[in-house]
Amino acid sequence: MHMPSVCPCGLPRLRSWSTSSSGCPWWRHTLMSRCRSPWSTALRDRGYPWSWSVVPWLDGETVASIPVAERVDIARDLGAVLAELHRPAPADAPPNDFRGIPLAQREALDRPRLDLLATSEPEVAAVLGAALDAGLVASPWNGPDLWVHGDPHPLNLLTDGHRLTGLIDFGDIGAGDPASDLATAWLSFDEEGRRRFREAYAVSGHLDDPLWARGKGWAAALALAFLTVGGPDGELHDVARHAVRQLA
Repeated sequence: MHMPSVCPCGLPRLRSWSTSSSGCPWWRHTLMSRCRSPWSTALRDRGYPWSWSVVPWLDGETVASIPVAERVDIARDLGAVLAELHRPAPADAPPNDFRGIPLAQREALDRPRLDLLATSEPEVAAVLGAALDAGLVASPWNGPDLWVHGDPHPLNLLTDGHRLTGLIDFGDIGAGDPASDLATAWLSFDEEGRRRFREAYAVSGHLDDPLWARGKGWAAALALAFLTVGGPDGELHDVARHAVRQLA
């Protein structure tokens, strides 16, 4: 096996992570190859008990680290990438119980979080609740299960400061409704960025008003999770605060 002398490896810490949608390197390898990504190698054994992977090193800084107003070209690039990614998945694609599913299946998680947030930040809870409710009443996805990245928030996007250079962390890949990936339009961009993102994504042929409303609902659901799970600060907390401003 010949590889560059320095490259990152993904080694799951739990067996379930190596065989489920949250960590199977065999699916990451298949998907990266399909999307014309740089090389990826899926491995078994070699001294490690579970499947693991070797992936390319991608230069860049996270999109979260640059001002939102400077992300408009990145928004267009990401829209094009997701349009390429969101294609029908095979029947044996890995399931994901937390992404690509109908928003209604998350209510047992989202409603208690919303109620908790309302006790301390009622205005923020009202903004997130309105977007979430709009997503819930939008027409459901009735197309084939599509590949979804699962977590394309700005901490998983790389940039050279101007353009998108990488989409990383495919640990949540799965198949289903692409709306969960479209949440990034509110998590990562401003109004102009969303316009550019939407224009680029439209070539996928999937975009309609219900899909966009569900994507907005997913942005609310993820912002809610980032605000109520874990500590009161950190990068994901900042992503959530940005999303609240965009959803208001």
